[in-house]
Amino acid sequence: MRQSSSFIAALPLAVAYLGPSFLRITRLQTAFPIGVWLDGTWVVLAAAAALWSAGGGSKGWMRALLAALSGIALGAAALAAVSLLRGSAAAGWDISPWTAEAALAAYAAFGLLWARTFGVADAVVFTRLGVLASALLLLEFALAGGSVAVGRGSAMFAWSSVEACLLLASLCFSFRLTPSISVDQLLILTGVAATLSRPSILCAAILVGLLSPAKARTRTAVVVILVVGIFLIGWLASSPVVTLVRLDWYWTWVAGVQALAAHPHALLTGFPLDQAAPVAVKAPEILVQLWENVAPGGAAPSLPSTFGPFWLRLSLCWGLCPFFLFLLGYPIWLGRRPSKPLAGLFIVALIGGVVSPLLYHPALGVVVGAALAAGAAASGPVAAAAEENAGTVNDGGENDA
Repeated sequence: MRQSSSFIAALPLAVAYLGPSFLRITRLQTAFPIGVWLDGTWVVLAAAAALWSAGGGSKGWMRALLAALSGIALGAAALAAVSLLRGSAAAGWDISPWTAEAALAAYAAFGLLWARTFGVADAVVFTRLGVLASALLLLEFALAGGSVAVGRGSAMFAWSSVEACLLLASLCFSFRLTPSISVDQLLILTGVAATLSRPSILCAAILVGLLSPAKARTRTAVVVILVVGIFLIGWLASSPVVTLVRLDWYWTWVAGVQALAAHPHALLTGFPLDQAAPVAVKAPEILVQLWENVAPGGAAPSLPSTFGPFWLRLSLCWGLCPFFLFLLGYPIWLGRRPSKPLAGLFIVALIGGVVSPLLYHPALGVVVGAALAAGAAASGPVAAAAEENAGTVNDGGENDA
């Protein structure tokens, strides 16, 4: 019975971690983008959670309401995405910018709802899913012949920052399971390296250096290898696809920052969601061709909600206040509920949000919600003391305090 409930609790996590690779390997993403597949899955699961919660006692109606609201927001986001892909958006008032922003809260709310209804996933679940996702990622890399210049490889690389953040979340939880660098952690780190996302590899090095309970010399060796890997990837990964994706990231940040700098009022309020942001930097022609190939009929990011990196998009849509609230509020919350997973997720959010969509993404948003619930459940003075003691039992039985 416990195994059955554990499986149900981990079901959305398994979909988020393993679904993208499965869709790419089976080529099912050619029918609809992976995000649309995931949105549809969350709508179905949200409806199931609402039906389950409806008879769940005095607080069941609250979970049912949250599930219904999440399902509506996710369904609207999925319909807006399909409409945009088919070029069938209404000529009048387009709700897609608002539904895209509603999805920001809907994904995390759904992850929290599922954990509240069916129980939180423990560190073992996050770690094992990270290992499986790394194995699938390495399999994709091998099937693509080690090159991201082919079709399957380019699709994999387009998701690299997203899947790197998923693996980094698993890494945060893996530190609770062993006092040394484990095989599972090495596999997860290998998966992060396979994404070729240098900011994500840097984030992994910081997590290992600050949070791993392994001996100092072991941590240092792993950190050095990861830092060297950053420079090697920069030298080796020189295919046209990699260059284009990096150019896309660079242009997006330059255009967004210049738009904010030219309109100081937007630093407080953001730009209107239904109006094009005043982007003064012209996108290179090669990037325009890339966007048109990826999404026929698409164009350069213009609406604030079409910018990819999380912190940039959040600032363009809502100003800098949400960023500073996170920067100040999360450490206060962490001080009241101390745990290594929550501390690690703070680092992942800061660095991963520079290159990935984070909460705006249908996989990452749900995982973040579930991970926050799991990290909070494992927090408190008792858990903090246990983690502190774990750091004193290292590979050779030495005290590493």
